[in-house]
Amino acid sequence: MRSKLRKPRYIALAVAVLAFIHASVIAAEPTKYFSIEMDEKLIGYGMVHRDSFDQDGRTVLRLKSQTSLKYALLGQERHTMLDSETLIDSQTGQPLRYKMTDTTNESVQHVESEFADGMARTWGYRDGEARGDAIETKLPDGVVILGNNNFGHWQLLINAAMAHTGDDTFKLAVFLPAATQVDSFDVDRKQPRDVSVGGQLRKCQLWNLTNVDINAFTDAESGEVVRLDVPAQKTTIELADAKVVKLAQR
Repeated sequence: MRSKLRKPRYIALAVAVLAFIHASVIAAEPTKYFSIEMDEKLIGYGMVHRDSFDQDGRTVLRLKSQTSLKYALLGQERHTMLDSETLIDSQTGQPLRYKMTDTTNESVQHVESEFADGMARTWGYRDGEARGDAIETKLPDGVVILGNNNFGHWQLLINAAMAHTGDDTFKLAVFLPAATQVDSFDVDRKQPRDVSVGGQLRKCQLWNLTNVDINAFTDAESGEVVRLDVPAQKTTIELADAKVVKLAQR
């Protein structure tokens, strides 16, 4: 069995699903925007749109994510656009389907996952190629999907962390579709503190992911993800407004 799946990037880890013909949207939230800065320079943006619909007597959460990055690698300019959609069972919190398209310069690659009976079946293929055989990955209970640079997924991860009771230090299992593997984060819940978000101080809860050196900040009251710091890459992702899209496209 062959695989064209690539290892995940950790600028802040992305996802899209097949549309349901007879699904009727019953709730929607405003689109959220994020700025992505490296070395204090704007290199991209993220967008997350969330709604839900009824299907077969259950409510399905739908996350649509788009992330755009412009950066130089080995002296060559690269433009990456990640478009994705994820379906989540709102009652169990478990993923149902996922599809992501990665367009980097002239290269287009797709990743698709379907989830059932504690397994993920994942396909990775280049544009114009056959989907081929799926790679099967056994999933632990409570696993959280985490796609490349998908900030909607980061909110799912934080939701799982907030639901964790007991010790302030614990592990969370994550499924990385692009790598077709399960990994885990060592989470250390810190005391709330004032953090700069968009130039203003906000009272935030800090979640330190010690084994990957990522700091996630959430609003102390709502639990909304407002900032991600990746010190090793000198990268900061912050909640922003719609103007960040035009600023990043300049």
